[in-house]
This record gives sequence, structure tokens and C-alpha cells, in this order.
Amino acid sequence: MATTMARTRRAIICRALLLSAVAAAATTKLDVLRVADLVDAVHGGARRRLASANDLYSATEQHVAGLDDAFWTFGTDGVRVFSNDGAAQLLSLPHDDICELREACFRGACSIHNDCNFYAAATDGTHVFATKDESGGKIAIFDAVRGLYLGSYPTCARPVQMDYAPHRAELWVHCFSPDDAIGDSGHLDVFSTSAWGLDRAQVALPNQTLGGHTHGWVELDAMTPDYAWASTREHPYLARINVHTLGVETYDLAPHDCAALNVIAVSWRNKHLYVKCHVCCSCGVDADTGAECNAARASDVTLRDGTTALGYCGIACDGSAADTVGLVEFDTVSKTVVATHYWDDFGSGDPVASADGAFVVVESSSNGRVKILAVGDNGVATSDARAADVATGFSPAAHRDTLFVQDGRSYDLVIFGSTVENHVAVAHLDDVRDDAAADVEAAVVTLSDATASTASSGRLASRSMAWARGTPYVMVCGAGADELYVVDLGAHGRPVDARLLRVVANVTNSFVIHVSTPTDDGGVASGKDGDDGDDAKDAYGIAALVLATVALVLVVALGTYVVCATTTGTTPQNQDSKTDIWKEKVGDDDKTTTPAV
Repeated sequence: MATTMARTRRAIICRALLLSAVAAAATTKLDVLRVADLVDAVHGGARRRLASANDLYSATEQHVAGLDDAFWTFGTDGVRVFSNDGAAQLLSLPHDDICELREACFRGACSIHNDCNFYAAATDGTHVFATKDESGGKIAIFDAVRGLYLGSYPTCARPVQMDYAPHRAELWVHCFSPDDAIGDSGHLDVFSTSAWGLDRAQVALPNQTLGGHTHGWVELDAMTPDYAWASTREHPYLARINVHTLGVETYDLAPHDCAALNVIAVSWRNKHLYVKCHVCCSCGVDADTGAECNAARASDVTLRDGTTALGYCGIACDGSAADTVGLVEFDTVSKTVVATHYWDDFGSGDPVASADGAFVVVESSSNGRVKILAVGDNGVATSDARAADVATGFSPAAHRDTLFVQDGRSYDLVIFGSTVENHVAVAHLDDVRDDAAADVEAAVVTLSDATASTASSGRLASRSMAWARGTPYVMVCGAGADELYVVDLGAHGRPVDARLLRVVANVTNSFVIHVSTPTDDGGVASGKDGDDGDDAKDAYGIAALVLATVALVLVVALGTYVVCATTTGTTPQNQDSKTDIWKEKVGDDDKTTTPAV
């Protein structure tokens, strides 16, 4: 009787333990899956640390449809996101939430404000990065899918220009006024867009000083995967930076009459760089500039012939009588200069390369026309004689902006903007392919009937433009009038079909980019959540944790069940005799015995 009661008590205890183990398995699985939901709510490893606790809690509810296939605009009052046709504002991130209070002084008058002063922006499809003028320099990071502001990382002072390198998942920033007083040690700053916590050293360009105005350019391309290329407007040295060690080599372009360098364009087709070369010039009505000297800026300079005169070096000489070098074409394979590009009836200007590497646009700084160079083979100089001439209707004083619209199917266009005229010019690249030396006709699309320019003004003036790939829509900035213009290119890619579709009013803006989130198959999502590599790793890790936890609990449950069976005199049924350690072979029949405990 006592034995039976003991067995009964042990059976009850064992069944309770078994039920507890199963419940633990279910609870553990659910809890881990809740953690998985939170991890999925905010993207990527170290970058998750930028999100606040509230973001972690509410991110799953904060996804706004369409953000990952939309135009993102950046202005003094913050960031706004618009649908591809501009008909709907999808998101507004006001400056109070994303930009810090700071003191700003202009001509002796100072004020405290938190207006955003954005310089440039880029995207990897799942995140948006924008440089801004705060505490020296900052990079603001946004979740492109959910519309979250994830925080800002410090960088070097005045981060005006940057280049995103998708083949390395890196962002390279060129700072125009690095300052060692605030901890800057270089002109370039490098960030991993998949591990923001990784702090790489800044890159100091040789023969350059920190501080002052080290305006310049940095460019990366998968054609030279081990190197980045950079310049400044202080010296004629083209820098090649090893992207792994950050070591720097320089190539002196002074023998080609360059006093300084600036914009760099890369054609992966011929592996050549096209570098804007600045010269030194004399100032005065009867001198190179043809205008009176600016007493605040003019100084004694050495001219190309070795003589000294009152004048300038750099951008102030663009379009002057001394500006006869233009672009330097540099072969990255042989590391030699193969040509310079200047036209007597045109001058020269800043280069812009097409995505397919077939063309380089030269935006003239001295007249209203544009040249388009047709790129050849590696080591072969691009022909000036075969350059196409596009009449844009722009004035000589206008700053240019160029946008290529190419998809390999319907669209093979190039669009030109101006900071003086309120129209864009649209040209077909087939006209250049068919006869590279021909004059190319451009269709004009009027943006505004205002007599004054609606573009931004000042030394960083621009008419920023962006194309929504997969659609006929282009958004054009009108920063001077707080307007955005949406141009419809039509369904067939003909310049004459382009028309103004919509004007979006009362939007402060400096520039615009388009964000298209890549899908798992390499395509572009439209209004769908996108994942990056870190999220995939998180998902696999969470799945493994769930499986391991459940397996452990089930093992405990099975052990409990077995112990219960031995204790209560019951056994598992239908066991194979070769593997059943609880059976003994007795005669011709399988008979079960319970070992003594």
C-alpha cells in the first residue's frame, strides 16, 4: 500500500514537472519571438544603438507606406518625404526634432536657432545619410523604411561633399574646413554604413593644411576597388587613397599648368578620371579677368609664364583669359595624364559622368552651352573633336546641375538645370551616340514664370534634381522660392514629351534625393519593407536561439518523462528491441522488465 501511494505521488510530481517543462518551452519561444519583433523594428547591429527606447517600443507601428520609394527633400525646417508624383507628402521630420540649437553669425549679427543646414545626402536604399553643419560637422542617419531619425554622428568640420560607395558599404566625406581645435585630424572622414560604431581614422591629404578653406572632392568607384581619389582647391595634387590602410599617394598635376584641383568624375568604362583644373590669373580691366581686382581677395600670384602679378588662384580664374587647361584626363591604370580638354569657343567646366560610363558632361563656366564627351577605350584620350554641343538656353553666369536618366529601356536622357533661369533642358543621348560631333537639340520645360530665379543662391548655389527610377518623374528644387517642381518625362522617353506636372509650394529645400529600397532579389521595392545584411544576421541568430531553447526544454521534458516511467512502472510503448535499453530478450517473446532502482 505504501509503495503504491509513493508511486502515485511520484507520478503526480513527474507529470507536474513535465507540464512545467512544456509550458516553459512555449513561453520561452514566445518571449524570444517578441525580442525578434523588436530587433526587426530597428535595423542593423551597432546602428540600433542610435534609436531611443521609445523608438524600439513604437517602431513596429511607425512604418509609413511608400517612404522606401519616394523623394526625400532637405531644408532649413527639416526633412520631408513626397510620393514619386509629388501629390502626397508622406512624412515630415521638423528641425526641432533633428537639428540642434547653435549660434550662427553673419556680418557681425549673431542669433541662436536650430534651423537645419544640410550640405549633401545619400542613400543605401534602407537608410538615408545627410551631412549638416552642427558642432563642427555631423552626419544625420534616417531609417528610410520607417521614417525614423536614428541620430547623428560627429565628423570633420563643414562636410560639404561626400560619396557613397555601395561596393564597400562606406560613406566618404570631404570636409571643407577641418579644424584641429575640435579634434579634426584630416580632410576626409570614412564611415561604414553597416557598422556605424566602427571609428576609422580621418585622412589627411599631403601638402594640405587643416583649417582655412580646403574645398575639394572625393570619389570612389568599383573600377578601382582598392582606392579612392581626392582633390582640394589649395594644391595641384591628385590623391590616391588606399581604402584598406588609408595610406595616400599623390600625383602632381602642376606640370600640366594646374594650380589647384576640384571636381572629379569617373568613367568605369575606360577607367579614366576627369578632373577640374584651376589656374592662376591676373586681375584688372586689362588683365586676365577683365575686371577690377577684389582688394580683399587679390594677392601676388605666380602666373604660368613664371611672372608675378596681382591676381587669384583657383575658382576665381574660371572663365578668365588664363583658363585654358580645363579638364585633366587621368588614366588610373598607367597613372598618367592622357589629355586635357579645353575648347576655344567654349572654355571648360566641371565634369559629370553618366552611370553607364559612356559619357562625360562638361558644364561650362563661361557660356550657356554644355559639352558631352563620348568616352573611348582605356589609355586612349577622349576626343574633343567628337564632343557634342548642347544649347541649353542658360546664361553664362549660371551654375549648372546635370541629371542622367537612363534605364536601358525607355529612357536615355540627360537633364540640365540652372541657378539663374527657371527652366530645365532635356536632351536625348541617342543624338550623341549617333553623331558625337553634332549639335544636340534640347527641349525646354519651364518651371516658374517668376522673373527672379527660384534656385538657391550663394557660393553653394544649385538646382538640385533627382529621378524616381522606374517612373517618368523628376523632382527639381526651387530653394529660392520654397517650391518643388515635378517634371513628367512621358512614357516614351522623348524630350519633347517632357512637361511640368506639379508645383509643390511652401517647402524649404536645399536638395533632393530619391530613395528606392532594394528587395531580396536585387530589385527595387515599391512601398515594401526592405532588409539589409545585419537584419538577416539578426533573424538567423534569433531563429537559432529559439530552436536551441526549445530543444533544450524538450530534452528536459523527455528526461522527466523517462524518469517518471521508471518510477511509476510505466514504459514508453512501441520501442524497437535493438535500441530499447529497458527491454531484455527473454525466450522468443519481448518482455519488459524494470531494473531495480
